[in-house]
Amino acid sequence: MVEQFSKIIKLEDLSKGLVELKVSVRKEGEERNFKIVNNLTGLFLRSKPSKMLEIARVLNNLLPEPSDGELILGFLAGGVIPAFSLASVRDAQFAIASQKKVGDYQKAITFEQPNKKDSTFYVYDCDNVKSAILIDDEASTGDSLINAASALRKAGIRVGVICVVTETVNFGAREKIKEALDIDLISLVRIKLE
Repeated sequence: MVEQFSKIIKLEDLSKGLVELKVSVRKEGEERNFKIVNNLTGLFLRSKPSKMLEIARVLNNLLPEPSDGELILGFLAGGVIPAFSLASVRDAQFAIASQKKVGDYQKAITFEQPNKKDSTFYVYDCDNVKSAILIDDEASTGDSLINAASALRKAGIRVGVICVVTETVNFGAREKIKEALDIDLISLVRIKLE
């Protein structure tokens, strides 16, 4: 049975109200019938670039200092704007994990996103990348983040930071990421759904 959620309870808001949230209902037949949407992605709630950069600055203050060879890796679709915004603030390179096979895709780093129809993601152009910060709009189970970090580590890239705009505590992402990767999840807003 698929759980129904309609109410967001903010447990912690390090953005001090900059991040706006709502529960969006997905179409029937999806693995999850809800999505937490925020104003940083620009997908379902409008936002100004200045606010997106302000949110990225708040997040950046929670992260270690930038390092040489650092890559900010975002996920389609909700992680695109957060990755760009954080990379802009850190003056770092960024990439987006894509579901498209292009060029010499056999050389790409691949990982699976569980419970998704087309579940293989590709990360291209990782030559000379020494470390990566993973960023997405939301963490619920954390499975995709764990799979991506594991694939990057297997390719010799250090992953020491995983961050999200919103962490939904109902599904245990923080604990799963800590157990699987020994990384503390950094989230701007922690919520519980009811």
